[in-house]
Amino acid sequence: MTAEMLLKRLFIPRISLREAEEIGPILFSVQAGDAHYSIPQIDDLPIEEYEAVEVAIIQGNSFFKPSELGIEGFDDLWEDFDPPIAPFVPPEDVTALRQKLKEKFDE
Repeated sequence: MTAEMLLKRLFIPRISLREAEEIGPILFSVQAGDAHYSIPQIDDLPIEEYEAVEVAIIQGNSFFKPSELGIEGFDDLWEDFDPPIAPFVPPEDVTALRQKLKEKFDE
């Protein structure tokens, strides 16, 4: 392995992605690890071991804040990122938002 290859392996973060949950037409993405806004920022732990995770709501090729889909009370978790995501979301808020999405979009 060349020095350049070794440097690339050491300094380019590995992104570990979890499967997004389909809720009707929505993808509810909950991510955690060293390349995400989570606590701790460690890859491959069971999701229950994170104190906070990164959340995104996706429909088609677009990301949404909850209020843009008619769900109120969660936009304060979102930052003004492009695309909009919610960093460092506590588990109880993930559970509550998932429930609201299911109530609205699961048939």
